[in-house]
Amino acid sequence: MADIYIAYKKDDPTEMFFYRLMDLGINTLEVQLLDTIQDKESEYLFIVPSDGINLFLVGKLLKYDERTKSALFLIKESNLELRKYPRVKLPPNLVKIELDDHTGYILDISLGGLKVQLKKNITGELLNSLKHSHSIRANVILPNGKIYQTALQLVSFDVFKRQLSFKFYQTNNITTQMYKEIIELLKKRKFEDGKGNLTNFKTL
Repeated sequence: MADIYIAYKKDDPTEMFFYRLMDLGINTLEVQLLDTIQDKESEYLFIVPSDGINLFLVGKLLKYDERTKSALFLIKESNLELRKYPRVKLPPNLVKIELDDHTGYILDISLGGLKVQLKKNITGELLNSLKHSHSIRANVILPNGKIYQTALQLVSFDVFKRQLSFKFYQTNNITTQMYKEIIELLKKRKFEDGKGNLTNFKTL
């Protein structure tokens, strides 16, 4: 089965859909939709892996086959230099995380990684893991009790604030599903402005 990817609405990365890549042409992108596109007139950002790098493509829907769920997008922009993913800020204590013998909560998350606020200073098993391990295992705990297990790589940390930034050791279907479920959770909690759009997101 082909890998599953996420496309973001260009001007609001909290609006997204799952897809499978079918074909990448010179100026077109064909995908199989696994979700419904709410806004068919907007442009969407696709992050497409190709030969070990990520292509960042901005596309607009040309045609859609309801029977096969096949969608053809016209590529309007492409970029190999864009390295960062849209990042969404989370309310304190909404999504908890366990890192070895430490607990805390996620401050913000993207498809590429997350930032963590710990409840106590970085000591013990966690400190040893950060110093000597290539990756660290984490349990991400949603408010409904669902747990996602994922591997993280340390990017940076602030000892005084007890904050750590990680990238996902590997972005796969599990991390993609976890990210989308957290976004849906935010929407259900109605962190909205007057137009019904989430206000607590920013792009790196």
